[in-house]
Amino acid sequence: YEGVSAAIWQREESALTRYQHPGHHTLSCYLDGGQDIRRLYPSRSISGGAPGRICLMPEDHDSNWDVNGKIRFMHLYFSEQHLRHLAGRIQDKGSDHLVLQDLTFIDDLWISRLCQQMMMPLNWQDNADQMMLSSASDML
Repeated sequence: YEGVSAAIWQREESALTRYQHPGHHTLSCYLDGGQDIRRLYPSRSISGGAPGRICLMPEDHDSNWDVNGKIRFMHLYFSEQHLRHLAGRIQDKGSDHLVLQDLTFIDDLWISRLCQQMMMPLNWQDNADQMMLSSASDML
């Protein structure tokens, strides 16, 4: 669907990963592993990845990650235009002051369950299931 897409990522090898102003917002839901991932900052690093944890990365963010161990996660990518349209439709008012926070390794049971129990079991290639995926991504 226009302005939104999803992907399942899996890694088993160690790697340094950098996101530099990707041009889209990213909601990441850890499905398996992630305990050995660290987000790197200039003077510190934070860890805390685990199944069910959530990261939210605004389109203009810049982040560095030390990815170690096995990991599997779902990414939902969405454009600023899609977010503003959806926010305006839901709130029935302008979304001029909408700002996404950069969040790392957050516990949010509702988001985690929606990703793991509603979206993951669907056949992403099936037309009927794609309608469910679209609705679920709007809820996210």
